[in-house]
Amino acid sequence: MERHILILGCKNYPGFSSSKVISSGMEVYVTELVKYLKSCYRITLITADSAVSQEDNIRVVSLPIFGGRLFQPISLFFFSFLPALKLRKQIDLINTQTPLSGLIAYLLKKWFRIPYVVSVHMYASSSEHTGSRLYSAIYHYIEKIVYSAADKIVCAGYGLRDHIIEQHRVDPNRIVVINPGAGPVEVGEPSPSCRREAHQDDGGLKVLFLGRLIQENGIIDLLEAMKLLAGQPVKLLIAGNGNLERYIRQFIDKHKLQDHIEMLGIVSGEAKDKLLKSVHVLIRTSYHEVFPVAYLEALAYGIPVIATPVGDTAYMAEQTGGIDLVPVNDPGGTASAIAGRMHHHVLEPELIDRCQNYLRDISWENQADKTVALFNEVMSRHESLGETF
Repeated sequence: MERHILILGCKNYPGFSSSKVISSGMEVYVTELVKYLKSCYRITLITADSAVSQEDNIRVVSLPIFGGRLFQPISLFFFSFLPALKLRKQIDLINTQTPLSGLIAYLLKKWFRIPYVVSVHMYASSSEHTGSRLYSAIYHYIEKIVYSAADKIVCAGYGLRDHIIEQHRVDPNRIVVINPGAGPVEVGEPSPSCRREAHQDDGGLKVLFLGRLIQENGIIDLLEAMKLLAGQPVKLLIAGNGNLERYIRQFIDKHKLQDHIEMLGIVSGEAKDKLLKSVHVLIRTSYHEVFPVAYLEALAYGIPVIATPVGDTAYMAEQTGGIDLVPVNDPGGTASAIAGRMHHHVLEPELIDRCQNYLRDISWENQADKTVALFNEVMSRHESLGETF
């Protein structure tokens, strides 16, 4: 009999398919992972404002959702409880994508002995993410409860794993790292020399910020850096959404940076690939990162990256050689790094090959295989103990 996996905490499926929901890398992660998991399991996703799946092995339970960036996960948590409870006799494993949704899994394990695996994508209890010390303290306590009973904890990066072990005293044997998947650039992409010719008359350096427009991604520091570069042949393209959209527009108007900063909104799929091919540099001056796959995708196109040494970024810089590291919260240092790329913005072919090989190693297929092995291990252990689900 085919095993049944319940996925909780994913706000939208597929990721970025709803204008009402503030999606993030986590929704993309689930969307890509399910493409492979559906061949191994029956899957139910409890999510929000999502279309009914047309695939036999995937069931989508779509719920209402309210609020902004911080309150949408809370809304989804409350609406998800009853549907999850109704499925208790059909589920072999719960995979929760946030510690908050993990509270549901925690209760279902205590009441009905259903095993669960927590996937952790970010430093969720940081004050930069929650917006206040009170919320951080509450979320830290939620994490402690959920991690205490989880059968396994899957971290997206090594820095995040070490943080959880230190903060919550988790047994290292219960926590594993499976990086988000990625894929190499297809053969036939423009060479660095072709890209140089294509950009030589475009009016200056094109710098791309690709991510959520929130404080912890360092977007305000980046705006300050662009203010320092006013008058230089540099243009910043901002792709993404988030709670700082209005602030950014006001900043652009206040400092008359309309010729230097352009907001593109959400860009994904083929449009994202096309955008990456059209710019010279990818930049993100984050306060927190886990394992930013977007950096590797840019490098594989021959596009250098400017980033802060947070999460696994320093490790990625060492492995690839194509990431310029700048201090956190340092607009001046960021401006200098951007200026330094004005006349040298194409990576050498050897570095591009290194990045593409690294991407092959962490392809979605490889990462899905690791996830399936982990899920099967957890379910088999519960079955061998005679626990019924």
